Amino acid sequence: MVAVVAQILNFIALGRGQMAVIIPLLNTTPLFTVFFSLLFLRDLETINSRIIFGAILMVAGVVFITGR
Repeated sequence: MVAVVAQILNFIALGRGQMAVIIPLLNTTPLFTVFFSLLFLRDLETINSRIIFGAILMVAGVVFITGR
């Protein structure tokens, strides 16, 4: 049910916003996955420096693309 609502909200955002801004923001899903795995799966998932560096690169790319 949550996945259906998420897809509907994605389509609404795409319909109302600029594609150049919305698509990079939608592609930050892996960043939230890393954050929530760190928060909830602390015993099962290991967050190392490569994962943190990749997350920083994702955020920097989104800021760069949406800031033009």
